[in-house]
Amino acid sequence: MDKSRVAAVPLVAHLPAAELDELAAAVSEVEVDAGAEVISLDNYGTAIYFIEQGRADVLPDGGEAPRTLGPGDTFGEIALLLTGERTASVTARTPMRLLSLSGQDFERIRARVPELERSLRRLGVSRAVRASLVQVAQAGPPAPSVPDPIQVLDGSKVFLIGHAVGVQIYSCDGTGWSFVAPRADLFDHQGESIVTHFAGPSWQANDGSMVVGHAEASVSVDPTAVPWVRLSAASTTPGQLGSTSIIQRISTTGGLAPPAADCSAIRAGTVAEVPYTADYYFWK
Repeated sequence: MDKSRVAAVPLVAHLPAAELDELAAAVSEVEVDAGAEVISLDNYGTAIYFIEQGRADVLPDGGEAPRTLGPGDTFGEIALLLTGERTASVTARTPMRLLSLSGQDFERIRARVPELERSLRRLGVSRAVRASLVQVAQAGPPAPSVPDPIQVLDGSKVFLIGHAVGVQIYSCDGTGWSFVAPRADLFDHQGESIVTHFAGPSWQANDGSMVVGHAEASVSVDPTAVPWVRLSAASTTPGQLGSTSIIQRISTTGGLAPPAADCSAIRAGTVAEVPYTADYYFWK
């Protein structure tokens, strides 16, 4: 195929000449009638398409608003590089002429087109993230699967999830270990610090808002880790955490008090900081 046709696609126009040559040699032309479905939601498929002529309607999964694609647009990259399954249906609104790159042909030239792969991956990730944010905004984060004693059954919804990394602090009184307080940082799914956790038990968000919890129920899921817990909000301050009604601590690792034998009269006053991790679910 003439390289100039491929170079007219904005997503790949910047590619080095050698990569444009590889891509031009690998794509094929596809004619599509108006009303024809080019790709179907949830079907397996890895071909990617560049629109030369015509328009198509895109109906994504998960509640994202439909949109229209036209000349110069690209679709199919999420299945090609991220999921292997279609995340939207694409139907031709008008007769269309497409340039198609099959998954098999992409794999054949992949090692020689690194900039093409980077461009496609960036596009796919940005679209996938946008779709994910729409789903979260509409439905909120999913509720966790937990044992009955710490379930939340009052109609509340999860609005924030944080993965905690920190310590459980204990003090030796000469005869045994007593729990003092937690100290941990909570991170979101992108690894950004969002909440600090400390004595109270208290949680403070980056905007300064706080919630202090009161333990209601607990269950030991892993004998090597601190229990899973459900807490009610004893008090809050305005801000991100101000609407918190329930907090769950689940998926715990570590954090148990040291062996009783490690605490004796001569070690009275000793403080032990035991590493732990957990997931905290904030409900409102």
